Amino acid sequence: MQRSAVAPTRHDDGARADLAAGSVRRRLAPVAIVVGVLLAGIWALGLFERLGGGGYYAPDSASARALPYAAAAAGSPDVIAVFTAPEGGSLDAWTAPITATLDEFGATHPDARVMSYWTSPDPIRGRLVSADGRTGLVTVAFPEVPVASIADAERLFADLTPPGLDPGFAGDIALDVAFGSQLQSDLIRAELIAIPLTAILLVIVFGGVVAAAVPVVTGALAVVVALVLLRALTTVVEVSAFAINLAALLGLGLSIDYGLFLVSRFREELRRRRRRSDGRDTVVTAAVRRTMRTAGRTIGFSAILLVAAFLGLLVFPQPVIRSLGLGAICAVIGAAALSLTLVPLLLLALGPRIDALTWSAGAADRADERSARFWTAVVGRVIRRPIPVAAIIALVLLALAAPSAGIRLGGISADALPADSPTRMAFETIQRDFGSSTDTAQIVIIGPDGVPEGPTINSAVLAARATTGVADVRFEQAVTLDRPESGGPEASTEPGTSAAVIAVDYDVGADRERVVRDLRTIEVPEGNRILIGGAAALAIDNNAAIVAALPAMAAIMVGATLALLLVAFGSVLLALKAVLMSALSLGATFGVLTLVFQEGYGAGLLGITPQPLEATFVVVIVAIVFGLSTDYEVFLVSRIVESRGRGADTAEAIVDGARRTGRIITAAALILIVVTGAFAGSGLVSMRMVGVGLIVALIVDATIIRMLLVPALTRLLGPANWWAPPPIAALHRRWGIGHDG
Repeated sequence: MQRSAVAPTRHDDGARADLAAGSVRRRLAPVAIVVGVLLAGIWALGLFERLGGGGYYAPDSASARALPYAAAAAGSPDVIAVFTAPEGGSLDAWTAPITATLDEFGATHPDARVMSYWTSPDPIRGRLVSADGRTGLVTVAFPEVPVASIADAERLFADLTPPGLDPGFAGDIALDVAFGSQLQSDLIRAELIAIPLTAILLVIVFGGVVAAAVPVVTGALAVVVALVLLRALTTVVEVSAFAINLAALLGLGLSIDYGLFLVSRFREELRRRRRRSDGRDTVVTAAVRRTMRTAGRTIGFSAILLVAAFLGLLVFPQPVIRSLGLGAICAVIGAAALSLTLVPLLLLALGPRIDALTWSAGAADRADERSARFWTAVVGRVIRRPIPVAAIIALVLLALAAPSAGIRLGGISADALPADSPTRMAFETIQRDFGSSTDTAQIVIIGPDGVPEGPTINSAVLAARATTGVADVRFEQAVTLDRPESGGPEASTEPGTSAAVIAVDYDVGADRERVVRDLRTIEVPEGNRILIGGAAALAIDNNAAIVAALPAMAAIMVGATLALLLVAFGSVLLALKAVLMSALSLGATFGVLTLVFQEGYGAGLLGITPQPLEATFVVVIVAIVFGLSTDYEVFLVSRIVESRGRGADTAEAIVDGARRTGRIITAAALILIVVTGAFAGSGLVSMRMVGVGLIVALIVDATIIRMLLVPALTRLLGPANWWAPPPIAALHRRWGIGHDG
């Protein structure tokens, strides 16, 4: 029988044209985003030349206010060049090239106070040569350090390097450069390791190359977006070199995790819709819409929660901590923005081809089924015995947290650098050959109407000499600042403030913090002010400022988290439980860090020198661990809430949530562990501490807490899980997770 032909109508032609145009737009939109990000990334390359160094200290502290006086008196060198003659050689053989270089340096930097073994008179000259006569020093102090970036500092070192000689450099500026250079090399190495490894893991998780490529591409681009945002911030604030590595770590890890959740949910929705359509939208479009209404909304809450956690870092007075907070926020914004824009566009463009290039048909489905059976069995046993499970896990976590009660906070030092770092070796040479003579405390006495009177200065010198742990005390000189003293409630507001600067050398092996505290008890006549400066004083004041700001940080993190989770979950107890779980995760993490980095258990395996935990990075770890812990809580509980919204009782909802998210949360944590592990190989102890801390937190959080303790506690709370005041319940119905809104 002949088949009748039906002529196409104009409506059909128009529909086909619309479909074709829509198909083109779907393919061009992600290409446009990728191209735009890469072009912006070219501009962001200038970031590395604009990185700031320093900023580790509270600017309004007493020790920070002493810095300009000490610098004016050359009592606290900013740069120390270390020259060591070869065995049998003589320092005097280098007099001509070093003197010529210092003459040129003085002409280029007329404000610098330069002292050296080769050019200074006695007795200063005698303090700048080692006892064996093989090591000589050049010290440089600036009234105002002419260094705004690592590149500036490197040019400064070049100006101090005579032709044919290769001195080592120590001092605060050298430390900043060493940290910045190490961080840049660590960043490149970590990215080269992390991206290929995460790609392999994602191929295993998804069972295919195409599905794995979506999170990997998003992760790489998210790092670029984070660097672009940081580059923009350098136009208004100083950005620390540490911020780059933190932004890269979080940007890569979070975006891959977010991509993992979105792709997994899309594949789940696609399987449910392959045999049906609503008559208006394609199966793919419906699957993407549902994915974004569920997993996408969860990611939105996750990003806001993480930003809230990192906003707590902005309350600290130290510029480096605020810089790290901004870097983390840039990472979250970059990861969330691309996950909520680029990923859905890629899913629309790929559609069923998301399952292309799999190693066997149905491999991912079979893996999902195996995982679902495993987590159903595990969580089923947990909720049948919630009391013993919760009690045992709580005791284990509290035991892990116990060592953190003895945590001690320290300052950043050359010991944080790799053992073969030239800067660390320069510091060690000074310590070995000169004892403590280059690391002094400064007593700054500010007179009421000019330089303090002689008896006031003499009295302070005698009191300092009588202090236990002091090797020598000497009057340096009287100085007058040419600008107002900055910061502090007692700071002068008039230019021309005058002070006497007294240098205090420590005994070898002295408890320097105790010496500083004793020096601060020295009394001066009424009308005079006394400030104690130096590295130990700065560390004391820095740690005190951090401890003082912690309650404000905690209030911001906890308050914002509770408010957001009340809306997300529509439950008072679920929100409170999330905060409690984060606290347990933090306690366990710092217990392990205290044992390893402070007490030295396993320190040899990590190649670190046991020392107090560096205070700056302690607060950074608090913010990251709290944020990530809450993050995984959101992904698990969101599916529990979603299941509960479909009519399941508490036990059924717990099992369903764990069954659907167990494999994904475990895979996400594993991927973030791989990313973090690449950064944990940093040559810097502080970054290694961040990496190890995150690995411990992720292992504890994604397995013990999230998949065992949370189900047990949720089962124990029963119907009380779902109570909320009517206004909160109304907000949850409108904006929360588990509702399409």
